Amino acid sequence: MRIAPDGTWMATIGRYDRIYNHRDPIIEVWDPATGERIDRVDTCIASGLRQLLIGPDSIWLTVVGDDAVAVWCRERSTQAAMRIGSTIRDCAVAPRRRVIFVVSAAGLHGFDVQA
Repeated sequence: MRIAPDGTWMATIGRYDRIYNHRDPIIEVWDPATGERIDRVDTCIASGLRQLLIGPDSIWLTVVGDDAVAVWCRERSTQAAMRIGSTIRDCAVAPRRRVIFVVSAAGLHGFDVQA
């Protein structure tokens, strides 16, 4: 679970099923004041989600699967996904910019987020 920097919403990623070794590709967005779910997004990342990051402006979030990254813009309810082509090792969001850095077996990748 991650809380947006402005504190107005938080997000969780899907469940992990230990029996079938399957991760869910779903993002759920919650209102922390009421505890109500305010959105549910299917990222369509077949490998499921391993990591969740929220942008510093609280407008967008990034989720990471085994070999793909998806960005979801909360204001526009739009989504974009990028397949990296090799196993993702880690992901980070630049603290003051709309940039995502992904480290994979193939090297370092940087993506500019146009929210």
